[in-house]
Amino acid sequence: MPAEKKRILLADDDPDALLVLKDRLESFGYQVITISNGRDAVEMVKRGDYAGVIMDIKMPEMDGLEALRAIKRLRPDMPVIMVTSVKEKCPVALAEGAEACLLKPVDPDQLRAALHRRLKETH
Repeated sequence: MPAEKKRILLADDDPDALLVLKDRLESFGYQVITISNGRDAVEMVKRGDYAGVIMDIKMPEMDGLEALRAIKRLRPDMPVIMVTSVKEKCPVALAEGAEACLLKPVDPDQLRAALHRRLKETH
């Protein structure tokens, strides 16, 4: 568990998935800010300080891959973990700069391992 509460930005347009992931992340000791689309994710990264971003690939207004590219232009060092129900999207997300891509429903152990690995490397 993180010594201090690190802020994670969580973006998913599915309210149920958002709630499940938020609860899981909070149980790991993170402070979680939730939003429902990629455009807001980019704006939040511009304005806030986050230890990392966890984002669905398929979202309205701006999909996760487009948001990932924008976030990496703004903050190349920002760890971004993508989640998706479409396995074929993962290689694309990784090629675009995502540190990890997890399949939905997200396995809690995989999520914890990905976060620990990525946040430890960058902080």
